[in-house]
Amino acid sequence: SVDARLRLDPFTLSVGQAVAVDGETTATLKGEIEADDVSWTVSLDAAVEQVEVARARELWPESLRPGMRKWLAANIEAGTLHDARWSVRAVPGSQPDISMSQRFTGAEVRVLQTFPPLVKGVGTMVAHDHAFTILVEEGEMAAPQGGIVDASGSVFRVPDTRLKPARAEVIFDAVGTVTAGLSIIALAP
Repeated sequence: SVDARLRLDPFTLSVGQAVAVDGETTATLKGEIEADDVSWTVSLDAAVEQVEVARARELWPESLRPGMRKWLAANIEAGTLHDARWSVRAVPGSQPDISMSQRFTGAEVRVLQTFPPLVKGVGTMVAHDHAFTILVEEGEMAAPQGGIVDASGSVFRVPDTRLKPARAEVIFDAVGTVTAGLSIIALAP
């Protein structure tokens, strides 16, 4: 359902609330789009209370933040997103500002290609001001040697997603055997 108002002079589409239901997933959208003879102004907010990662991948438009979309599709293999929020702000003369934040549970994430995947992951993902951060509240990795490592408290951050190749910062907070910890950090980055 949609609650919206369209004015033609100046062109303004105001969305009080739009609701879309896809199976058990409910998405909402609100905001405003204005246009004049030369430019657009956009202020949109979208939200999804809960969605499986696989379904979120299917719904994410390929043209929206394609680099981030590709990384997430390749590296987040399972899990559920909760309290997902996205916003788009665009004003004439500036690049659009696209932000997102969401909690995740039951996640399986490959932070670095050479590291074992983080499993049973619980935490938060945030993308804002061209930075992308994953904060791990709970999760573990199966080390090549020495058993399981509790990676709770670890952080993966790309300070500027516009840089190519992108640089990542990883704070690996590991609790486990010395052998397990060393076998993970000995892996090539």
